[in-house]
Formats: sequence, C-alpha cells, structure tokens
Amino acid sequence: MANLPRNVCDKVDRLERNFAVSTVIFRKFEPIFKSIFNFKSRTRDRPGSRKQRRPPCSYSEVFAFCWDLFVLAKGNFPAISDDLVNSYHLLLCCVDLLFANAVIARRKNLLRAEFEGLPPGFLTDSMDLQNDSPPCIIDHLCSVFEGLVLEAKQIKEHFWKPYLDKKFDTRDLHGNRENLSGLLDPNNFENNCKNIRREYDEYVLKKGDFDERVFLEEDAHKQIGSPSKRDGADRNMSDEVSARRALKLEKHPQNFIPQTPLTNRRYLKEKEIRITPVSTATQIVSRLQALLSGQKSSPSEELSSMFQKCKENPSETILARVKEMGQTFCEKYTQPSDHGTGSPMDFAKRRLSLAESLYYSVLEKITKNEIQRLSESQDLSGLLGHETFHSCLFACCLEIIIFAYNSQRVFPWILEVFNLHGYYFYRVIELLLRAEDGLPRDIVKHLNRTEEMILQEKAWAGDSPLWQALEDCDREVPMCADCTPPNQVEAASPTQGSVMPQTMMSPMRHPRIQELSGPLHNKEVHSKPVSTASLPCSPASNNNNVTTTASAPTTPVKTQTVILTIKEAPVGHNGGQQGGSTTVIPQSKGSDTLTTETVTQQQTLSSSYIKPKRTGSLGMFFRKVYHVLNIRLRDMCAKLSISEELRRKIWTCLEHCLVNHINMMKDRNIDQLLLCSIYIICRVTDQPNSFQNIMKCYRRQPQADSHVYRSVLLSKNDSPQKGGATTRKEKTLPQTPEKQKGK
Repeated sequence: MANLPRNVCDKVDRLERNFAVSTVIFRKFEPIFKSIFNFKSRTRDRPGSRKQRRPPCSYSEVFAFCWDLFVLAKGNFPAISDDLVNSYHLLLCCVDLLFANAVIARRKNLLRAEFEGLPPGFLTDSMDLQNDSPPCIIDHLCSVFEGLVLEAKQIKEHFWKPYLDKKFDTRDLHGNRENLSGLLDPNNFENNCKNIRREYDEYVLKKGDFDERVFLEEDAHKQIGSPSKRDGADRNMSDEVSARRALKLEKHPQNFIPQTPLTNRRYLKEKEIRITPVSTATQIVSRLQALLSGQKSSPSEELSSMFQKCKENPSETILARVKEMGQTFCEKYTQPSDHGTGSPMDFAKRRLSLAESLYYSVLEKITKNEIQRLSESQDLSGLLGHETFHSCLFACCLEIIIFAYNSQRVFPWILEVFNLHGYYFYRVIELLLRAEDGLPRDIVKHLNRTEEMILQEKAWAGDSPLWQALEDCDREVPMCADCTPPNQVEAASPTQGSVMPQTMMSPMRHPRIQELSGPLHNKEVHSKPVSTASLPCSPASNNNNVTTTASAPTTPVKTQTVILTIKEAPVGHNGGQQGGSTTVIPQSKGSDTLTTETVTQQQTLSSSYIKPKRTGSLGMFFRKVYHVLNIRLRDMCAKLSISEELRRKIWTCLEHCLVNHINMMKDRNIDQLLLCSIYIICRVTDQPNSFQNIMKCYRRQPQADSHVYRSVLLSKNDSPQKGGATTRKEKTLPQTPEKQKGK
C-alpha cells in the first residue's frame, strides 16, 4: 500500500479512524442502553388482544434500531463520523430519543424500573406529561456516563433535531413529528426499521464505507475484535475489562490517547484512572472547560491594565490579530482537506471561543511572570509587541483545543493554516506549559510530542528560519559541551569519544531553561539570532557584576537589576567564558553599541548549576536536539545491548555530522541520522547488529513512523528546469549484504 496514490491512502486512513471511533463508541453503547432498557426481555412481547396485529417491539429490536439510526446519522455528518467526542454525544442524543418514545408510549416493560431518569409517576400510571412533551435525559446521561452537557445539547439542537425533521419529511420515519414520538408504535416501528436499513445500505454502497452494523452480529467479537459478546456470560463483563479488548491504536498517527514520548516523562503528572478512550476524551474537554470557567474570550480587566502601562498600548494590535487569525481558522476548519471533510461553522466558532479564552488566560499569566521578574517601571512593549510570538502562542492554544476534541485536523495542520514555522512555534510550548500548569496530562504529552516533531523534522525543512540563523553565525553549530551545562555532561575520554548528556533531564522544565526564559529571551524568542557578550559569573573576578547562574524552580532565589551597555561581539564556537552569557538586543540597525533593557537575573543560593557557553536561540535549539538524540540513543542502545563504549562512539558520529556537515540535515529527520550512525558504527566495529534488528528496535519507540525510513531524501536536483526537485526513495532501505562486511 505504500505505493498507492495519496488519495487512496488518505481514504484508507479515514476508514481506519472511522472504524476505531465506531469500536470505542459501541463499547460505550451497550452499557448505556442496558442501564435504561430492560434487557431481560429478549423476545417480542405478546399482543394484548387479538385485534392488535403487530406485537410491540422487543429490547433486541430497539437495540438494533438505535444503533442503525445512529450509524446512519453519523454517516450523514462527515464532521462527526470520525470525531470521537461528537460521535459519542450524537449517540447520547439517539438513546435519549428512544427513551422519550418509550416513555410516551407507556412501555413500562421495555424500561428498567431501577433507572433513575424515569419521570415521576411513570411506574404507577400517574405520570403527567404536558401535551405529551418528550422527557430529556441528556443531563443524566452526561453525568453518569461522562459526557459534556453543553456539547451534547448543541449536537441535539443543531444536528440531531434538524436531521430527524428531514427524515419525517422524506417519510423515512413514521410517527408524530411535533414531539418526535411514535417511533416505537407497532404500526410504525417495522417500517421505520426497514427504511433506516435500506437507506444505510445505499449509503454504504455509495460512499464505499464499511458496514458498521457488523458490531451487532453475534460473532462480531471473533470477526472484528468487538469488545464483548452480546449474549452469554460475556454480557456481564464490566466496561473496564471490555475496554482492554480495544483495538491497538498506539501506532496510529491520529490515535485517541497519545503515547508518552521518551523525553520529559518525569515531569508528567500522575496518570489518572480512566476506563475508555471516550472517557479520556470527554474528561480532557471537561478539564479544559473547568480551567477556562469564568474566563472571557477577550482580555480581562487586569490584562487590559497591563496593556495600558506599556509605552505603546498593544491592545488594539493584539485584538485585531486574534480576530484576523480567528477568521482564517474558521475558514480553513470548515473546508475539506486531505485530513478529512470540513467541520460545521458552529464547531469552528466553539473551538475558536475556547482557544481565545485560553490565549488571553495564558498571556495574562506570562505577562504577570514578567512583571514579577522586572521592576514595576519596566516597559513590556518589547515582549507584547512581537507579532510572531503572539501568532505562535494563539496557534498553540488552537492546537490544544482541536486536539482535546480529537479533531481530524492533526499537527502540523495548524502551522499550515497560519503559515508558521516550527522553528518559532516550538518555543512558545515551554512558555505556555510553565504559565498554565493546570492542563490535562494528555495535553502535556501532546505538546511534548509536538515539540519533538519539530526538533526532529519540522525545524530542518528547507524553508526553515533555522538555516538563516545558521548563516548569520557563519554556519557554526555548537557542540554538545558548548550548549549544555558542564555539570550535566559525561566526562570526555580520548578512547571513548566526545562528551554527551549524562542524565535524562527535561528541556521543558529543567532549571537550565530559566536563563533563556527570562524577559530578554521572551523578547528575542522569535527574532533572528543576535550577538552575545560574556559576563563574568565569578564573584572573585568582578563582585559588582550580577551572577547569571539559574536556580531550580524549588530553590529560593534572589534578584538583582543591572543595566548593561555592551559592545557587539561575534558569537564564536568557544565564545563566552564558562559560566554564561546574556543576550543583548540592538537599539537600532547599524549601531555599534547595543543596550539591554533592565534585566532581572536569578541568583541561586547553590552553585550546583553552571551556565553553558552557548545560549540564545540557536543554543537552546541545539541543546534540545542533543537532548532528544541522547534519550533516543540510550533507549536504542539498551534494546540492542550496545555497550557504553560503543554508545559513546555512536554519539561522536552523531555530533560530528551535526557540527561539521549540518547541510545534510536539510529536509531530513534526525532519526535517519541516528539509525545510520548506529548501523555504521556497529558495522565498522564488527558488532552483531543487523540493520533489520536496528529497525525492529526503532519501531518500538513512541515517535517511530514508517515515513522516516520509507520516504528518505536521497539527493536534490538543482536543475532550474525541474525547480530543484527532491528525490526520495519510497521503500525500506535494504540490508547491506554480508559479503560487503569487510569493506
């Protein structure tokens, strides 16, 4: 299938995701239905008199009709069909409809007497329904089965009811259109079932979709891995045990529960107890809504007052930018794309409103943090005036929201919408996570995975600003020892190779990022790399200068304020004394003198941290790249039983390629460099590790994707006639013949 056309592969991907959604939805459907309807009666009820020609419908018939009606409705809403959260709420609407029909029809034998949502007096025939208005149990279903009331009611009003009205107009459903009742009446039910089945047959043949009624088959658990039988002892299986039989979706690019990346695991919160992917998805959205409760989709009064304190009030610019980006998002979100069909405008506006609330909330917290670091009189126009910073921060908030809803739009779709570069985007992830520590665990994992995707591939794209940043510093790539604190690297050995990171420290929350996340870094975070000048950090050398060592988040810190005027100095490979440097921002173009604004430096009470030689944008980028490579290499070496000495040699090869041949990384993935380095070193050192074995271990890493080794850039064609087209190899690289082993 790797050689099939792109549109065919996309169709297969959508079918796979749609099947995965249906699998987890059906797993929730049976327990919900069984808690409301009396499943003990499995056959048709006998007619009460001879005049009644058709007996009332049974539990199993209503169960099948409910599922048929649901899958037909889901198929008619492409924006819902492969969206887990929306599909689940559509199912709740369908169950609510049939419950209301059973209540209005006074079907006491069909409903469970223990169900708490029964109207008062239903069991004693004293129920009073005004004009036979159907009861609604959406609130009850959401509270018991972890749904979202607001989301479910929006689906019911804007999709479900108009869809039913259409079915009554086309005579596909028979009953009382005014209150959507009468569907279960003996004279209507059989025709309703036939019409829904016929229409769904036409849909399957026309759309080429798979028949989701297969879940109703008695042997579905054998044919497709359905979570439980519909008869026998397995019907008593708990939902928790049933959930464990779900299809394995870990390697799917659009999985429901993201795998935990190798990096930053120690900084994740304790795993929460959940049962199914549906519960996970709804809890994430619920947590986000609770987090943003009371937050408006506009600047708060406190944030507006912070804007007013700036010399140049950025309020109008920020509001205009958010409005423009919001319109672009709604336009793109509702349009069909390679990722799937477009979503309704109501969905887009709802997602946008939550993202705006999150954006202003995070921006307010970031601004407060900067005010705490700076003096009260410090002007924040520099930070709040960076257009790229705000664009990336708002795009990151949108990414969080659409991920929470299991949207069809997966990263890097958000970058394509706003034409943003991953080299800029990844920097706001750290700022957002430090400012908003109440995000759900799975969102933190997703952002961590997003950062890794950028570091491993997106930032190396041919049009990435990274290459211009390297040009500005004469293509001088820092070595690991230069951009990593000296006390966090292994000691170098002439026989074992160069230094490499010693521990699996997190680049997201580790203290070493404090120096890069202060007010200066925030101001230059999205600008081109600027020059640095070294500051002595030893009190013995100049006791009047500020100490630049950073402290751990839990360590009490002291702050000092100093205004520096420093001559511009080029950044060299060994530029800056050991102990650190500070970033300076040009006053004007062409000026010989650079002046920093008032800087708040953190002075630690302990000397356990030593600042690296290279800081700034490039220093932080390569520090994180080395960190990701280090973690993945250690994991691969552990799985391949590679010795420490050989691991150091592999690291030396990796570092040499990055420092001396950085151009080879353009339009490539660092995992390709990692795999090749492991294979080459194992070959030249006569180690028994075949390429096939290396690939087997690589596929077990969380970030592994087949395109890394199936679509490898081999060369670039610089011919102007072909526009510099790239050549890629679209199949797995073959193993080197053993007869070439000695070469």
